[in-house]
Amino acid sequence: MRLAATATANFGYTVWVNAGKPDLTDLDPVDQTKKTKVTSNASLTYLNKGSWLVQRVKKSFKFWR
Repeated sequence: MRLAATATANFGYTVWVNAGKPDLTDLDPVDQTKKTKVTSNASLTYLNKGSWLVQRVKKSFKFWR
């Protein structure tokens, strides 16, 4: 899974570079960009704490109960 994710990210990056590194900030509306930033920051907080996996496992167990 990690290899597939890395390969996909590399493909997207290569396409972007080959296209001349166009500015992509205008693709999303401003309100969506703000929501994405908040979600990304929350995800990074969990990732940096190492607790993102714990949260996923807890959610999975809640689902099966």
